[in-house]
Amino acid sequence: MSEVLLHIKGSQLQGEDSDSIELTTQGELQYGDNGCTLAYEETEGEGESIRTEICVADRVVTMQKKGAVDAQFIFELGKTFITSYKTPFGDLDVSLLPTLVDAKVERDQGKIELEYVLNIAGAEIVNRLHLSYTS
Repeated sequence: MSEVLLHIKGSQLQGEDSDSIELTTQGELQYGDNGCTLAYEETEGEGESIRTEICVADRVVTMQKKGAVDAQFIFELGKTFITSYKTPFGDLDVSLLPTLVDAKVERDQGKIELEYVLNIAGAEIVNRLHLSYTS
């Protein structure tokens, strides 16, 4: 396992409304038999922590969040993924359709780009995530 510096940019578009975030944080990179895993901690509004683990194996990217929210998302082009997003306010049924899954990961640097449509209770939200790291 090695420490990496992560730079994360995310954006959301729902109808005419858009929002974006940018975050730079320390993380961990671990290589295994089936690919690699990036992990980092982030803090939500009221100081609650969320641990995010992103696994890259072949052409599939899996993201798991644990803590203030719990969810697992699987990004594979052409496949819709249905899951439950657990929040302090209750569970939400979510479907996810990836439109871009691009990952180039190496031991000293890498990037992951995801674009996907989330459907939550009939509302469609287009999300884009760009994550890059260096050791």
